[in-house]
Amino acid sequence: MNRPDSLTPEERELARLLGRPSATGPAPAIDEAVLAAARTAVEAPAADAATWKLPPAAPVRATRPRSRLPAVFGLAASVIFAVGIAWQLKPEEPPAPPL
Repeated sequence: MNRPDSLTPEERELARLLGRPSATGPAPAIDEAVLAAARTAVEAPAADAATWKLPPAAPVRATRPRSRLPAVFGLAASVIFAVGIAWQLKPEEPPAPPL
């Protein structure tokens, strides 16, 4: 039994063209131009770095100490919650044997 070909003729042509490796690469002049542009891009920031100026520093604000009360209440609530769950999951003691 033959399986139907799922590719259209245009898709087959594209697959044939894409599957073939390229025999030639880019021209050496293009490689040199790309390398020269990369060298220029790398060297340019070093030359411009001396002329850069930092933005003015923001004024230092006096920071108010933060209240630790919410963290303390949160921790206490978590401990109470954990103890309550542990209490509920505690196994029941077996009944005492009759005398």
